[in-house]
Amino acid sequence: NRRRQRVLKGRSPDEVVRSRLAAEPKLANRRYKPPDADALPPALQVIAHAKEVSHPDN
Repeated sequence: NRRRQRVLKGRSPDEVVRSRLAAEPKLANRRYKPPDADALPPALQVIAHAKEVSHPDN
């Protein structure tokens, strides 16, 4: 933890990344899409229903 604080000068890693991206926008990945918050609840429901399905005895 001390090394990280020394290297980042007391800032959090997120703050360092934001400042670097602000200084050099070309470093950002153009294909990156943040996760869709609305997609998680339906996905969890699908997983829950899949666990309830009976499986054949093979």
